[in-house]
Order: sequence, then C-alpha cells, then structure tokens
Amino acid sequence: MGHEYAGIVEEVGSAVTTVPPGQFVVGSFFASDNTCEICRAGYQTHCVQRQSAAPDGAQAERVRIARR
Repeated sequence: MGHEYAGIVEEVGSAVTTVPPGQFVVGSFFASDNTCEICRAGYQTHCVQRQSAAPDGAQAERVRIARR
C-alpha cells in the first residue's frame, strides 16, 4: 500500500551526496537503468532492467528509502 510517494528529506546517510536534508522529493514506483533502448525512447516504466522502487507503507508519516 502506498506506492506513490513524495515528501521532504529529513536525514541522509554518509554515502548520499546528491539529496540534502530539507529537499522536497517525489519517488517513482520503478527504478530504471536509463540506458536500454526503451528508456532512451522515454518509456522508463517499461525498462527491461526495471526494479520495483516502491517501499511498502509509503503513506506512513515516515519511510526509509534506499539510495539507488
């Protein structure tokens, strides 16, 4: 439940350098590689290497999202 999500980053791990705390973010329900022919055509949700990026419970007050 809750596969589409948006929010404000509260804290990040030491390896995260591109998203600072306080940043508003919107999460995609698929992670694509952006290198295959399908991605390059603009259809990232149909990527042959896609992975689910939707955390369970994204409608909760707080959720932990893995860096990709």
